[in-house]
Formats: sequence, C-alpha cells, structure tokens
Amino acid sequence: MNLDLLLEIGERATTLGRYARFYVDDAVAALIEADNLLKKAPSGNTKTVVLLTDGYVLCRRGWQTCQSITAKWRKENTQLVFVQIGSTRNSFASMFGIQKPHITRPAGNVNALTEMFFASLMQDMCVARK
Repeated sequence: MNLDLLLEIGERATTLGRYARFYVDDAVAALIEADNLLKKAPSGNTKTVVLLTDGYVLCRRGWQTCQSITAKWRKENTQLVFVQIGSTRNSFASMFGIQKPHITRPAGNVNALTEMFFASLMQDMCVARK
C-alpha cells in the first residue's frame, strides 16, 4: 500500500515544501499529518490537500475518521482532492465527502494519470472552489 500526500498552500499554489509518503493503508494518518501541517500555514490562504492512493485505505482510527477530518476542513474551506489509482468507480466519495469543495476521482491505472486527467482535475478543483 502506498499513500502519497501533497499539500499546496497559497493562492498561487505554492507548495508548503512538504511531500510525505506513507507505506501503510491508513488514510487517517496521512490526513492527520496534513492537518498538522495546515495549522502551520498562514490563515486566510486557500489550501488544497491532494491524496493519491494505489489501493484500499482505512478511514477510521479510534474516534477519528476521514469524514470527521474532511468535515473540519470543509468548514475551514480547505479542499481535499482524493485520487484513487486502480479503480474505475468513485467508491471513496462517501468516506471523504461529496460536497464542495472536496473532490474524489478514480483512475483506472497509472497510465490514466495523463495531462488530460490532471487538466480536467484542475478545472474541477477551480469550479468546486466557487
């Protein structure tokens, strides 16, 4: 299992300088790490968390769930973009939330991650922010 986490903070999508890789199937750990990094970011900035996974992820750790963290982010207007590689259906939308500004996007395989895929994803991210 491989979870990649990329944080982008700032209106011009400048990165926080943090790229974390988790070799576990625990999405909550990745989201908690992202939440801790987001606390260090300047307030008022537009924030986006991109989570890439190549398999099934667990979304519960004790009392914390993916939904509880993403609900908090929704209130703070922090966007989560979740890309599940190896899936053709949007099965994780319920775990991460389907309301704006969050986006979940399946990708059949690594070859599906083309320029068109990311261009479409970026367009959806901008629309979801409005």
